[in-house]
Amino acid sequence: MSVRAETSELVLKLPARAEYLMFSRLVLTGLSRATEIDPETVADLKLAVSEACSYAIRSWGEGNGTLAVRYELRPDEVAVEVEAELVAGNPVLDDESLGEGDLGLAIITALVDQLEVEQGPDGQVSRISFRKTF
Repeated sequence: MSVRAETSELVLKLPARAEYLMFSRLVLTGLSRATEIDPETVADLKLAVSEACSYAIRSWGEGNGTLAVRYELRPDEVAVEVEAELVAGNPVLDDESLGEGDLGLAIITALVDQLEVEQGPDGQVSRISFRKTF
């Protein structure tokens, strides 16, 4: 018998560097143990958070600040938000990053129930959030 918790929120701040991506996945693994989430849903969420964080790192420039990854665990849903906190300069986007980013966003869309991509005043993506029911 397991008990479902009320809404819980956790914010993880990471350097915007590829070697820290595994932590975003490990948090989801830990959250999945706090409630009943089937392994396939956990795998989908881990891939989606990896794609969102990778997109952020490629788009905003590796090592150019921190990523704030916010997880919300509800009785029947997980919500994740990835936002950059830039140290200096503008986001770094080139043609290659855009193509890979579009693929990453398509992968996230296929895995989750709802995806929101917010653009800043400069037209660049500033926040990626998604939700998946289980």
